[in-house]
Amino acid sequence: MDKSLLFIALVLYMILGIAACDNDNNQGFEPVELRCGDNVTESSTKIVPPESRKIITTSDVLNCSSTAVTLQGPSTLDLNGKTISCDGSAGTVGILLTGQGATVKNGSVENCEAGVLAVGEGEHTIENVEARDNFGERDIELPGGFVIVSNDNTLRNVTANGNHPVGIQVVGDGNLVTNSEVSENDHMGIVIFGNSNEISETQANNNNYVNIAIINVINNELVDGGNNNIISNVKANNNNFSHGIFIGANFNTISGSESSNNQISGIRVIGTNNTINSNVSLGNNKSVETGIDREGTDLSDPHPDCINTWQENDFVTSDSFCIQ
Repeated sequence: MDKSLLFIALVLYMILGIAACDNDNNQGFEPVELRCGDNVTESSTKIVPPESRKIITTSDVLNCSSTAVTLQGPSTLDLNGKTISCDGSAGTVGILLTGQGATVKNGSVENCEAGVLAVGEGEHTIENVEARDNFGERDIELPGGFVIVSNDNTLRNVTANGNHPVGIQVVGDGNLVTNSEVSENDHMGIVIFGNSNEISETQANNNNYVNIAIINVINNELVDGGNNNIISNVKANNNNFSHGIFIGANFNTISGSESSNNQISGIRVIGTNNTINSNVSLGNNKSVETGIDREGTDLSDPHPDCINTWQENDFVTSDSFCIQ
């Protein structure tokens, strides 16, 4: 064969080969049948720094009795629409994110004490994951649907429904929860203990006690947390027993959000130096409909000295002349 023709043939083979790879349905992900207890770590190749693994699971991982899957960053796990579940026993975790920069996406986690637990150095990404019916007791200190105990993580397009006690718990700093749905959880929808976190474009409706809470107390002990967080463009409506949004810490901001038709108050702030502006809070203190008036108001602030800033909110009832 003419050398020039051979060269052209080789080039065409390389081009077609690359195109075939690009059109691979797995898009460069390694298909793996995961089993209970599997640990997905970075590549074992001798490349320095090591390449991260990209795994796509081919089957459900069901009824695990401890930690179902551990994902060490910077690896990526595509759940491929599959379900990770536990057997409901004590201490179970659906997906444990460790290291730095792990990514899990596109599936569901159920019946564990902690659905997805993010620890390590943080910077993890959780995307298009549903945590449902996870039921924690005493064996995990902070159980729930999504439990974030590290910094600078992103939860995007996640769903947390029917979990106990909380849909999403955030203990670390600099985390983002966005474009998510958190509803019908047994105690609270979202609770923030850390600093400089952000909740945006998220619906936290129909949770039992509080839809969204920012607090600085863990296990009855005051912690250095709950400060400088941002809640923006969220909906926190139709709470069953208490407040739509509760702020028990300092220097936080709530803006552009809706908190209506909750059992006691729409937004209640007992911390200091918080800013609450341009929110809609109407039709709260639904407890009067049951014949037990719990003295709620649309907006609530017990401080008589206007130590929080309230501006341009849409409301009917309040318990303070400081509220505007």
